[in-house]
Amino acid sequence: MDFVGKGFSEILWFMGIVAAVLIGGYLLIHLIPLFIIAGVVIYAIVMGKRYFKQYFKRSKSKINTSSKNNYNNTSAFTSSDELDGEVIDVDYKDV
Repeated sequence: MDFVGKGFSEILWFMGIVAAVLIGGYLLIHLIPLFIIAGVVIYAIVMGKRYFKQYFKRSKSKINTSSKNNYNNTSAFTSSDELDGEVIDVDYKDV
């Protein structure tokens, strides 16, 4: 009897492994297109966010440089400005 029970146990293990491989293969074949589509969508979202982040950073920098050029004219200073004033001497301690 032990011989029959041992053989039956091996057959059940073999059938279980075959069933797991078949079910896994079926799911893998049917899920690959979904994984590819999900990957493309995630890639597009990441690249879109990166593009818009760089686009808005670039447009803000253009605005800032043009405003800096308007307000930092050295010709706006006149000779009547008092640039010579009292100088305060400060002693610093090395830490």
